[in-house]
Amino acid sequence: ASGSEGEGEESEKEEGEDDEGELKALQHERAHPKELPSTSKPTAPEAPRQRGAQQQQQEQEALEGPLDLPFTIPVPEAYESFAKLVAGRPPGQLTLAIQRIRAFNSAALATDSKKKLQIFYGILVQHFAMLAGEVPIPLAHLDALVPWLLTMTGEVPFYSATVARTRLARLHERLSAALTGNSQQQKQQDKAVAGTWPGSRTLLQLKLFTTLFPTSDKRHPVTTPVALLVGKALSQCVATDAAEVARGLFTACLALHIAAPAKRHFPEATTFLVDLLHSYCPSSQASSAGSKGSTTDGAIRRVVPGLMVPAAKGAGLSKVSPAKVGLTDVLAEGVLAQCDDALKLGLLGIALQALGRACHLAEGTEYVSEAFSAARAVLKSLGAALKLPAELETLRSDVSKKLEEAARSSVAGRVPLVQSWRSRAPAPVKEYNPRFEDDFALGRDYDPDRERAEQRKLKRQLAKEKRGAMRELRKDAVFMAQERDREKSQVDAERLESERKFYSELQVQAADLKSGGQRGMNPHKKKK
Repeated sequence: ASGSEGEGEESEKEEGEDDEGELKALQHERAHPKELPSTSKPTAPEAPRQRGAQQQQQEQEALEGPLDLPFTIPVPEAYESFAKLVAGRPPGQLTLAIQRIRAFNSAALATDSKKKLQIFYGILVQHFAMLAGEVPIPLAHLDALVPWLLTMTGEVPFYSATVARTRLARLHERLSAALTGNSQQQKQQDKAVAGTWPGSRTLLQLKLFTTLFPTSDKRHPVTTPVALLVGKALSQCVATDAAEVARGLFTACLALHIAAPAKRHFPEATTFLVDLLHSYCPSSQASSAGSKGSTTDGAIRRVVPGLMVPAAKGAGLSKVSPAKVGLTDVLAEGVLAQCDDALKLGLLGIALQALGRACHLAEGTEYVSEAFSAARAVLKSLGAALKLPAELETLRSDVSKKLEEAARSSVAGRVPLVQSWRSRAPAPVKEYNPRFEDDFALGRDYDPDRERAEQRKLKRQLAKEKRGAMRELRKDAVFMAQERDREKSQVDAERLESERKFYSELQVQAADLKSGGQRGMNPHKKKK
């Protein structure tokens, strides 16, 4: 188990080996004065006052600068500068440093501040990844980073998606390389590989991306690769010890978190939970073959069969109190090395709760009966094989009843797939006896209902009168148009006639003026 665990963490150690060493050195250089070990001897109560100057000098040397953060902090050019600034400081000072950097480099103060904030966003994401790989995991520092990352993701959406996709591409490549390397080493069984589960750094980054970006979209440039990576890990990695089982449970819960907003079905998570419950049944241990990840019947298991079978039997198992497994226990290395019955029962409780949540997401769908048929069977066999504590037995029976009710309602609501026109006979066409008139006359109405016949006659007369009225109106309109044209042409002719007379008079006057007043008959001018 220790060998497979080391193989599973190779990709995580290679990812941040250099950065972690440098970050540890920076943390040692910038350790907070309260965290430094005391080298002084115990003295009287007035001793702290005597060595106050010496302690202040040691604090200055340890931090290489003032204890308080500067009020104006420029955006660090590289991650090392930011790590050196916040190394050894509590979460409150980390939040204060980010706040002052954002305030001093606000986009409203300079044109190039937005580009600086994009660089700072990448630094914060890298700092989150570096802190996620530490042992123990500083959860308080990670919680202090998440609100600022949420705020900055909305300010630089395109750049934040680019940063997330770049990191997801590297995580996909590392997981594929680990699966391929393990499958080449295990040539006898290339269907499933062991010791390749993602580490704490990868899992916490995936959780961060599902928090920063919406998971309800059908296709999203960030959350869709996250779902593919989670599904790949759940379907191709095999848990060989308790630590990998805990990581697999964390990954399955992350898959359900991704599917919850849109109420989608995540089949890889359900399959892993079913295989985990199989590993608690003693019968699966007896029927398992020597190889990891498969049984004698050829079924592929994501958890080694018989791995989680408790050591206590019968009534002794019901007296064991399940352990409470936290996030730090799941992700930290070496914490789950010793797997006792209490830890196994604690993981069993988490698995049952996750299976109940998966059933809740699939309620009301048509596929719930087939999708959870294996889960219903393994819950029954688990209840018959183990005498669980009271709280776990109640949880198991509740989940089993919930699955049975969901499957029953799904089957009852199904409609047969038949063609509707084949299920009923066609309606016959109404037939009437023909009616003949001996003295038939064209145009006469032979309707026996005289009132209806009179109404039709009146309607015909009304239509006829309407057509006649419209015809007369059209004739009147034509006549009125002709009269208007005649009157207009008469007025135009009179105006033209008056204009001709006027112009003729003007021409006579002009000629008289030129001839000297004799109307063109000047006797002094002889005609040639």
